[in-house]
Amino acid sequence: MFAWPRPESEWGISEARWDDYRKLFKQTHFADGVIRGGNDVKVIEWSWGIVAGGTSVGYLHCGPPSGNSSFREPACVERKETGGGMYGNSTSYGYRYKKLANDWYILKDSN
Repeated sequence: MFAWPRPESEWGISEARWDDYRKLFKQTHFADGVIRGGNDVKVIEWSWGIVAGGTSVGYLHCGPPSGNSSFREPACVERKETGGGMYGNSTSYGYRYKKLANDWYILKDSN
């Protein structure tokens, strides 16, 4: 279950590091925030829509595989220059990505 705000003990990073991220978001005009799944991190640059349907565009950093997390973004698993497809068995929730640097991609999610 997700809850916000979460207690600091569940952040996974120090308050000082989070404050550094907030400064960076403000300087770069990132308004939509960060999503973390396992060791993969998405920094959302733009989004439109609602939870049940919409589109987002952002940057994806692929962290190292972790034995305690089965969730990985497809771009981080596939490690191709470009790609796309559907998430799981979905017929409407898809993604497209393009590699920018070693572990960085630009990612578009649509539902």
